[in-house]
Amino acid sequence: MKKVIYAISFFTLLFLFAVTLHAQSRPVTDRGVIEGLRADFDKRNASTPDVEVSWFSSDYGYYGLYSINQRAYMTRYDKDANYIETFVRKEWNDNVSSTIRNGFSKSLYQDQHVTGYWEVVDSDRNGCCLEVTSANGKTSKIWGDDKGRFSTEPYSTNTSN
Repeated sequence: MKKVIYAISFFTLLFLFAVTLHAQSRPVTDRGVIEGLRADFDKRNASTPDVEVSWFSSDYGYYGLYSINQRAYMTRYDKDANYIETFVRKEWNDNVSSTIRNGFSKSLYQDQHVTGYWEVVDSDRNGCCLEVTSANGKTSKIWGDDKGRFSTEPYSTNTSN
């Protein structure tokens, strides 16, 4: 029975590693995509036209990282470059909702170290993104919903304009 449990645990961890590895980010190099994302970004952030944005793609779409007034933000788009949501980086501490902290501590990812906490700022959305590092030093993103459930795939996938 122990061997079966170990085998199941091993294959579950292997699966999670493969899914996380597959969903990692890559810099966006397509000029047309960057221009389209930037046009929407500028429209949404008209008061900050000179903000430098670093664009990345993943299996779930695109996201841009930038800073305004010394606060870090991440804006997410789907695969068709439609806006989804914006996050602000905050400290992973006792100010994070107990639902999120408790959910993480009971999740499959609980053994990983949280190195970054991003909270949705859109008033019509809930959720978070955690940057985590495994014991072997691999960094990845996991996504949380407002009920404290975590996944390697973003929970909020609906677009909003």
